[in-house]
Amino acid sequence: MKVVLIAPTINEVEGLRYTLPRLDKNIIDEIIVADRNSTNGTVEYCQENGYRVYHQKSRGYGAAVMEVIALTDADVIVELCPDGSSIPEKVPDLLTKIREGYDLVVA
Repeated sequence: MKVVLIAPTINEVEGLRYTLPRLDKNIIDEIIVADRNSTNGTVEYCQENGYRVYHQKSRGYGAAVMEVIALTDADVIVELCPDGSSIPEKVPDLLTKIREGYDLVVA
């Protein structure tokens, strides 16, 4: 089961620094940061830390998610808001429920 995590951003470098290092990289195949023209070092931080950056073409959080979904062949998409409001430590719980057969899991 291929798992891709999408983190849509606009000037979220502080949130990314707080959020992404807390993810269990052993259970996520790829982290894609969908960026919409950040100017605060967001893209540079991601590149320095090995996160794939996708430059979002359309405006909006939902557009970022949909654009990245179109790029991937993942079996599971995890969407994570990188502003600090999402809890990265809950991702394993989400994946457990997916493996139990649930089609959609929200935390």
